[in-house]
Amino acid sequence: MHRDTGFVGLRPGGGRRAAWLVPVAVLLLVAVPVAVWGLVGDLSTYHGAEGDSLGPDRMYPPLDVSPQAARRWVTAAALAAPAAALALLWAVVTSRLDGRWLFVLLPLAAAGALAGFGHRVVTAGVIGANIGGGMVMLVLLPVACLLVAGALTTAAVLLLRGLPSRRSRPLRGP
Repeated sequence: MHRDTGFVGLRPGGGRRAAWLVPVAVLLLVAVPVAVWGLVGDLSTYHGAEGDSLGPDRMYPPLDVSPQAARRWVTAAALAAPAAALALLWAVVTSRLDGRWLFVLLPLAAAGALAGFGHRVVTAGVIGANIGGGMVMLVLLPVACLLVAGALTTAAVLLLRGLPSRRSRPLRGP
């Protein structure tokens, strides 16, 4: 851990100016699933027939969000996600952020993208069984869990290697 920043991974000399990287990373991880969710759009194959009172079959009900609010959130997320990614890359290039932290952020962003896509698939209105929803549960969910586990493992390794070792102090002799 660097003394002047307080964050493992932020380079010395960055000081308070480099502290903006943590909210930018959080913005990236929140904006990616929302942007993917909105850009994928509704995947329903059943849109109703005249006189049909049953409605479509769904694995899970969709979010109850107005189209106007969804459009605003998706637009903001679609603009924020690439901006945050570029800001983090710029921080790596200018040595304000240790590049190894990208191996934590990128798998988490990919898992978020899978979550946004998977939500659209499992909430799609269909006639009969939602086969795509089952495939999301069988394939995408374990992949997303592996991505998160790998990112958490990488973060733990980076944090533990960034902390001072107890054996780094010289031993006192007799």
